[in-house]
Amino acid sequence: MFPGIRDRVDRFVYDGFHVARTGDPGRMKIGTAALACALVPGCFSDPGAGPLCAGAACLTGGGTSGGDTTGTTTTTTPTTTGASETTGAPFDPSITLRISTMAFVDPHLFITEEGMDTDTDTGTGGAGASCVNDVTMLVNGLLNSEITDGKFNLLLRFEDFAEVDEVRLLDAACEPPAMAGAQWICTPGTAPTVNLTTQIVAEPGCRNLEPDVYRPVNLPMINDPTPPCMRTTRGSITWPVSGLVGSLDLREAQVVAMLDDAVAPSKLIDGVVYGFLPMSVAQNLQIDAPLFGLVDLWSVIDAPACTTTYPDYLPNVDMMKINGIEVQGAWLAINFTAEQVEYRPKG
Repeated sequence: MFPGIRDRVDRFVYDGFHVARTGDPGRMKIGTAALACALVPGCFSDPGAGPLCAGAACLTGGGTSGGDTTGTTTTTTPTTTGASETTGAPFDPSITLRISTMAFVDPHLFITEEGMDTDTDTGTGGAGASCVNDVTMLVNGLLNSEITDGKFNLLLRFEDFAEVDEVRLLDAACEPPAMAGAQWICTPGTAPTVNLTTQIVAEPGCRNLEPDVYRPVNLPMINDPTPPCMRTTRGSITWPVSGLVGSLDLREAQVVAMLDDAVAPSKLIDGVVYGFLPMSVAQNLQIDAPLFGLVDLWSVIDAPACTTTYPDYLPNVDMMKINGIEVQGAWLAINFTAEQVEYRPKG
């Protein structure tokens, strides 16, 4: 299975659990997120798809057309303008969509409570760890609250959809519409954009994932878009998932989604991003969890204490060869949808 990011998405406790909040009642308190493995003997150091920008999602990824060889193109977002041959009015061939929903599907996310270490009298590192709960639905609810509230804004922008061969990922500042049914208004942020080589798929088989890497119980829940759809070239992608988790550096990743209109899409339907998350990356994504302190994402993915309680969902650990080295990690799949926005470049 694209087994597991059963990231220790932190020991959430909500109602029966307890959610830590900052002064902003809708945002989780997050610890530091360093996307490199500490340089210690025997530690695999994966540079990942790229760094994070302070205060914004710095995205990297990409590919080269015609194959699965990856590459990264970082650029600023230009304004594409032209003129209509019939009216002379400005013509903008671009289409910009904002992520409107997002959800972890595989792996599920678990919280465990570690046993007491009798040597240090602390609650970490000891034997007898216990399973607290499957918190996947809770995490997804928090992610979508940030999207709905406009606290997390990830755009997918086609500069020239008629000649579509790439999509740009960029963070933005977005305002909800004043009238129901109108479009959100978005202005690009300061982080560099990322170009992902893209193709439009007209035949069945838009999704190109390996089903054997997913848990059978989760596989039917992973979106399987139908034509017409867009599909990026397989490669390295940094996919932000809000302030709750940070950004996930994925290997052998793709973004796929159905277009509601093959000529002028206003929505991406049944979208899915899937790829391999190295353990070294997940271990360095820290979340400050109430009652438990700082926990890393990997400990929520690799949750052996929950195997007995949730045998259909665990274990979630896989291996991948990166730069000639066998690396431990987890395959994941995240469903998403997106809707067109009014895009206002900084002028």
